Amino acid sequence: MDLVHYDCITAAGLGPQALIKGLIDGRDFSVAIQGNEWRQSVPTGGRVCFIPRELQAAPIKERTYQEAYEDYLDQVWNRFYKNLAVESQLFLKKSKVLILFSSTKGIIEDYIWDYADSTAEARFAPDPFFMPLHYFKKKNLGHFGSADALVISNACASSHIALQVAKANLELEIYEAVIVIAADLIGPFIYQGFLSLKVMSPTRNKPFSADRDGLQLGEALAILLLTKHQPLQKNIKISNVTSDTEGGSVTRPSMNGESLYRALKKLNDSNSMADFYVAHGTGTRFNDASEEAALIRYDASDAPTVGIKWSIGHTLGASGALDLITACEMMKSKKLFYLENTLQKDQTFKKNYLTKKLTVETPAFCRAVVTSLGFGGVHAALQVEAPR
Repeated sequence: MDLVHYDCITAAGLGPQALIKGLIDGRDFSVAIQGNEWRQSVPTGGRVCFIPRELQAAPIKERTYQEAYEDYLDQVWNRFYKNLAVESQLFLKKSKVLILFSSTKGIIEDYIWDYADSTAEARFAPDPFFMPLHYFKKKNLGHFGSADALVISNACASSHIALQVAKANLELEIYEAVIVIAADLIGPFIYQGFLSLKVMSPTRNKPFSADRDGLQLGEALAILLLTKHQPLQKNIKISNVTSDTEGGSVTRPSMNGESLYRALKKLNDSNSMADFYVAHGTGTRFNDASEEAALIRYDASDAPTVGIKWSIGHTLGASGALDLITACEMMKSKKLFYLENTLQKDQTFKKNYLTKKLTVETPAFCRAVVTSLGFGGVHAALQVEAPR
């Protein structure tokens, strides 16, 4: 499966270049929650990486989440399409396209605020996931020969599952191209949910460190264009994407990492390992330990392992897409970045997590593995390869 083009908006700014620059510069874009960021007050104690104010048409207090999604969809799609090769534009114009919306929660805040006091009306409320997707499809239908749309919501593994659905549809030749829109915005509902689980870091997100104390949340929207594998084109290839499920817990993975390991083992049959890994790396006690167990069991080599949530936060249903974009940008630039807030890895961990105290040589970046874990026991992995 070819990854033809991509673009994004994150707390680092508009575009993949802003994202990779923020990572290389070691910037943590999180801010401590004061309690008055949204329409309703919330407890303090967590950190969130918001999309920069200069990229917002209006503060979230003054508009709905549907309006915010429309704003960011327009910004990213306009930039995405403007930078898309003319040949690809013409290809889309005559192709049958599947549009996938990957999100953990959609515009659930609007649903809660508008229908919380009327259960009768709530039964007939618009779908909080399909509304942003419907807006995108209706506005941009002229860019495609024809288009169908589908929502993929598998917690924080949603992006990987969307890519798995894309791969299946392209291989079966049901569609000629797939567009994945991966997006989640942070509001009081999701913020207080994670706060109640006691997994929000009150300090800084420090993945894979001995003193890690939780995650920070982040906002993002990414768009990916995928087509069937075309040997004559030098596109980045997603050679495989796999998933696995377990029933250990609703909100945390099994400590032995068995489910993620099974997903990793499905990636390839040649035992060709990755040049580097982009880990899920939430910075919580359980998730990092589970991911370490799976990764080291899958590949005990010293391949560099990084993550991005210390910088732009955990972007929920968009996180896998942002990890994938980061892997692609690393392969293009041949540059490493460090887990800036992690001064020293947990001494019980064996994987080569790139902390600030390490000095490593830049390897030949040709193949990367990106992992993802989600509530409900959904775990996934993908392998991406640069053109040779």
